[in-house]
Amino acid sequence: MNEHELRSAMRDAVVASSPPPPMDAGAALDRGRRARRRRKATWGASLAVVGIAVGAVLAPNLVGGAGRGEAPVASGSSEDTRPPSVTPAAPPSQPVGVTRGAPPPAASTRPSWPDGQTDRTATRGPRADRARGLLDDLRAALPAGLAGEDRERIGHPDHGPMTRHQGQYADTVDGVEVWEYTATTPVVRPGEPAVAELWIQVETRGNNRVGGEACEAATRHPHPLSGGGCEVVEVDGKRVGVVTGAVADPVRNTYDAGAFYRHPDGTLVMIGVSKAFGESGHPGMASVPLDGRQLAALAVDPRFHLG
Repeated sequence: MNEHELRSAMRDAVVASSPPPPMDAGAALDRGRRARRRRKATWGASLAVVGIAVGAVLAPNLVGGAGRGEAPVASGSSEDTRPPSVTPAAPPSQPVGVTRGAPPPAASTRPSWPDGQTDRTATRGPRADRARGLLDDLRAALPAGLAGEDRERIGHPDHGPMTRHQGQYADTVDGVEVWEYTATTPVVRPGEPAVAELWIQVETRGNNRVGGEACEAATRHPHPLSGGGCEVVEVDGKRVGVVTGAVADPVRNTYDAGAFYRHPDGTLVMIGVSKAFGESGHPGMASVPLDGRQLAALAVDPRFHLG
């Protein structure tokens, strides 16, 4: 069969078949309306089912009354609705004996005083006793014709007592405690109203005063003297720097004359004397009551070699 014969056969078959039924517009419209009503009914049923399901979920919470601020819990097994548990991380390890959150201990900035003292001055104990003994020894070492006697100030009550003594911690050098002992006493000639002043200071070994002995110590570290001239006075082979002609000033605590002696171990003894006792209200003497040799003898007195 060729192409022309095939086409002719197909055409004959179409012509021979029954014709299509005629188009009925009314019937087609009626079938469309029924289909639309069926779709509406299906949507209504679906919404009803959803509403029933939601009510079933919310009803237990509404009836059970989730409190104010409480989240409603969905019905069903707790195993199904519980969020996955999270295991808290273990806290980081810390050194034994350290309290978490506590600040590190601050380095102490308070000075440390020896023998349980609250400040430099020893008010009790052997150091205080040594200062008191220094005052007694100073009075006992005065040459004949002079006496160390206590007096009351006249018109200067705010300046305190005229007789004083003190033991004071200065420093620790190479493991050795350095102490300063001072004593002050009025000096009188018995039966006379005039009052002079005598002062002594002993700095124990290890002190950091300017080095040197005799006049070198007096000129490089002149306190308690201002001005004057120095000469070396020997007492039993010991060289003492004796200063005379200085300027006494009660405000600056300087004296008319003085002596400096450094022991071989470094202990420094300083003496100061004035013919008047400043701001005491008492009259002063006409001249300094101790000469240079007497001052030198006081400076080398073994009673003042304190440790």
